[in-house]
Amino acid sequence: MPAVLIALRMVPFLLTRILEPPEGKVLPAVGYNPIDWFAYAAFTRQAAETGDWLLSNPYASMPQAGRFIMPLFSVLGHVVRWTGLDVFWAIELSRVPLTFLFFAVLWWFLAPLVADARKRLMAIVLVAFSGGLELLVLPTVNRWPVELQTVAYQALSDDQGWNTFAALYNPLWIAGLTCTLIALRPVVQPGGPQNLTQWAQTGIGYVITHLVHPYSGLVVLSVVCANPVLRLLLGQTDNLKTQLIGLAKTVMPAVLVVAAISWWQNQDIVYRTTAARVLGNNPLSVFWYPVTLGVLLVLAIRGWRHWLTNNTPGRLEVLAWTAAVVFMHSSPLFNGHHYVFHLHLPVCIVATCAFDQLWRAAQNETHTRQLVAALALAALFQSPIASTFRAVKNVVNYQIPAPAMAALDRLAQLPAGIVYTSPHLGTLVPAYTPHRTYLGHWFMTPDYRTRQNHFNEIVEGRADPMTVIEFWRKEHIDY
Repeated sequence: MPAVLIALRMVPFLLTRILEPPEGKVLPAVGYNPIDWFAYAAFTRQAAETGDWLLSNPYASMPQAGRFIMPLFSVLGHVVRWTGLDVFWAIELSRVPLTFLFFAVLWWFLAPLVADARKRLMAIVLVAFSGGLELLVLPTVNRWPVELQTVAYQALSDDQGWNTFAALYNPLWIAGLTCTLIALRPVVQPGGPQNLTQWAQTGIGYVITHLVHPYSGLVVLSVVCANPVLRLLLGQTDNLKTQLIGLAKTVMPAVLVVAAISWWQNQDIVYRTTAARVLGNNPLSVFWYPVTLGVLLVLAIRGWRHWLTNNTPGRLEVLAWTAAVVFMHSSPLFNGHHYVFHLHLPVCIVATCAFDQLWRAAQNETHTRQLVAALALAALFQSPIASTFRAVKNVVNYQIPAPAMAALDRLAQLPAGIVYTSPHLGTLVPAYTPHRTYLGHWFMTPDYRTRQNHFNEIVEGRADPMTVIEFWRKEHIDY
């Protein structure tokens, strides 16, 4: 199963290596969202060329101490350093072992919640291949009111990771999800953590998850906190005191460790300015669930009815997990779009029993019910093909002018320095060269909007030439 998923995931990247672009254009070696892919390549290249494990922001021209902790890209960078492998190939190929590891951990994670091996396999099938109905809705968006079109295209983008198949485009998300499962297993098992060792697993797992992918670390912490809160609200206080003691002994010290690391990182102004953008009002509303979850949402509702009616062990733990993720991705405080890729997993687990019934209906019911069940299954599992098609379209349409690529090749031969260029080219420069940029990736560039406006003033001739020259000297611009 992971092999099938990996093969589909690699199609967009491989096509960029095979297809011949139009004359005067170059297809970059990207497998999904090009903008983020270039940022990942920039960090990986930096680790490969410097040998550093602590990385600097390649999209900031100011002096900095290197406070970015990015284990995945540091490891990939050293692999590139040792083997000579191309940076872009290294990122793409990293999804292979990461995906196999994710599904191995998922099988282990599900054991306390889904003891039956057959149903556990069905849960994994749902995780791997189920998705929403974007295929039916996206073609209609251009007929919506203009003010809603941009919102809809952004919310329904595969880059949001509404389903795990879409999320597994991103190797950093795969690593984050895997660490999250390891950290949360004791918390979401029926009854919660049973002893101090299991609490320690969650506490240490939280720290590691935070270091690998801070957004996933916040999800782990939210789920851990949501569990006792939900029990208190529902009056389920049987072992609440024991749970709070375990949390205080292990998770609270882990939070202090993360706080200490964050304090140290924030002593560097570049890191502090970049990290400040974690908070913000960019949520993803539950309004999109009927589209982004589709048939899976119906199965999950039926699954919850079954779990609650039969008092299924683990129901409170999984409910707390789900509620925490829903709060995170729909909150106007946390830039919720960073967390929605965690939603699909608990939804699939709850939907498994209803999926089992649907599968049996497709085989053993009347012809009419078999037809309905077959259509429901088709709607449930069409997403991987549709998502792959959209990904191919996106990466194939992302073409770089050949002169721009030639300029990048020339820059790659020059001593490392600071490059001043457009935000589009600035996003590419650190991915292909040893240079940093004054203006580049929209999220990683400190004070991005101000710098973009300043660049526009220069290229439009509205800036005084002498002021521009003095500005370049002040910012130590080399190229």
